Amino acid sequence: MDLNILKTAASNYPNDIRRPFDIIYNQLGFDGLALFLDIFGQRSVYIPNLRTVLADCIVREAVTNHKNCNLPIHAKAKKYGYSCRQYRYILQKK
Repeated sequence: MDLNILKTAASNYPNDIRRPFDIIYNQLGFDGLALFLDIFGQRSVYIPNLRTVLADCIVREAVTNHKNCNLPIHAKAKKYGYSCRQYRYILQKK
């Protein structure tokens, strides 16, 4: 089927797009939805949350800024979303 027909149908009847793909369509438009489905369509895919994807970046940021920050350790841990125990463990590993 021609993509122009699909694009026209989606723009004319956006409320008929099935969930959760209507959210993708509303945020990224037709081209974004089409690209997403082209890449991930017909596959079983686990999509993690943003914090999980950026976990290594958060650890590096916490370790890098540990010495530059004059906050108590519990405040530093909270700033990066860790418990004090987790934060100390991260600092020991690095």
